[in-house]
Amino acid sequence: MNERLRDRRKNAGLTQDELADTSGVSQSMISSLEVGRITSPSADIVERLMQALGCDSAAEIGYERTHGYQLIGGAGCVAKAG
Repeated sequence: MNERLRDRRKNAGLTQDELADTSGVSQSMISSLEVGRITSPSADIVERLMQALGCDSAAEIGYERTHGYQLIGGAGCVAKAG
């Protein structure tokens, strides 16, 4: 589960649908990221969400960039495997 993304969205006062409209990322993708169904979003998706939520770093929404992004669990922490 990506609690950081969900918390950042809620703190911004946005629903998943509103974040989808703002970011250009589908509501179903946002839902899948928040519940952990998708663990390796593309850099484009992470960057769109960062921009829409006013984040300076991917860590603010639970991602760390190495060669890509991957959810590794634990309070929304993510990193690239491999």
